[in-house]
Amino acid sequence: MHLAAWFERPELLSIWLQDFIHAQMKLLRPDFARLPPLDEAALLDRQHAGIDSIEWVELASALFIALDAEDTGALRAHAEQRGQLGARYADWIGFARNAAALAPLLFFQTSGSTGAPKWHRHRMHDLLREVTEVAALLQLRGDTPRRVISVMPAHHIYGFLFGVLLPAAFGWPALHPRGLTPSQVRVMLQPGDLVVAHPAFWHVALDARRWPDSIIGLSAGQALPASAFVAAAQVGLSRLFELYGATETAGVGWRDGPGDFTLLSRYQPFEAALIDLWQQPPSRCELPDLLQSNGQQFSVVARKDQLVQVAGQNVSIAHVEQTLRSFPGVEAARVRLFSPNEVSALARLHAFVVPADIDAIALRTYATQKLDAAAMPQTITFGDALPISDGGKAASWPIQPKAS
Repeated sequence: MHLAAWFERPELLSIWLQDFIHAQMKLLRPDFARLPPLDEAALLDRQHAGIDSIEWVELASALFIALDAEDTGALRAHAEQRGQLGARYADWIGFARNAAALAPLLFFQTSGSTGAPKWHRHRMHDLLREVTEVAALLQLRGDTPRRVISVMPAHHIYGFLFGVLLPAAFGWPALHPRGLTPSQVRVMLQPGDLVVAHPAFWHVALDARRWPDSIIGLSAGQALPASAFVAAAQVGLSRLFELYGATETAGVGWRDGPGDFTLLSRYQPFEAALIDLWQQPPSRCELPDLLQSNGQQFSVVARKDQLVQVAGQNVSIAHVEQTLRSFPGVEAARVRLFSPNEVSALARLHAFVVPADIDAIALRTYATQKLDAAAMPQTITFGDALPISDGGKAASWPIQPKAS
């Protein structure tokens, strides 16, 4: 195993920074278009990119948090030596490289699909141990990847672990196609590639067309259906490896077929939670999901956040979504809890409904008849498709008070 640091691989650092900038801009402005591919000689021209001065400050602040720059002293050193981060992309790359070299921690942000995005810290030592363990599991059957092809955003916990840190740790070449369909990604594959992707990618990619030989698939995010493993074998994948975890925990368990997951060495079951053995002393770890465990094996039962508190009352998000879907013409519905200024007492449900041409007044009247006051969405936004993040998971959407 090569112990080269990820930030010393220019192409890995660059894709991490570009994906990070894109994700932060999408939080600031959901209609923001991805920046064109950049290299160290390119300029992030503010006018061309459409990023205003206030947004640049927000971007810099988020970057300082992610790289733990304030606590490690990287931010202070940067201010003393180079002044403020400017518009040159090379300056941002240089700062990110220096800060990452100093930081024993890296912070990752949740998607915001179940509320406001939150930062969670991970020790770099723990992340390296995890990719080493996963690499060993991948190679149990002789599946040593020749290249890593990652469609996961590099700033995302899974995209970083297996699209950035894994190839850096083992010296494997890595490609990060952006803006390509699963069919276009498949065309660029070579025998022995490890494809790192989310369930939404695999749902489309595992169609009837044959894949190149000796391709390993790695899926992380929401659990795959059992049919995905059958489809993977039918199209010729050497193996489909699935990792279960969360932004808060990194990887928790794995499987390479339908059925239960197996815990990674970091965690052990304890009552309704897990114990993180890599922390000293070991610490109790709460998960966003309910698990049903049997020793080292477990299955994912349901998201805990499907039951939320609104105005002091427990409300089932699943029930609200089902009620909205029962209205004639509604094809899909997603509901989330939103707290303005993170004041929990003001938290209310907000819904997104497909398709866009539903009669808003009739739907609201119907829902009011079926739901308690606490369960009634404060706003209902309409669209042609449910919002999905770059990572293939449920995405948040702008809360528009006059959406319905």
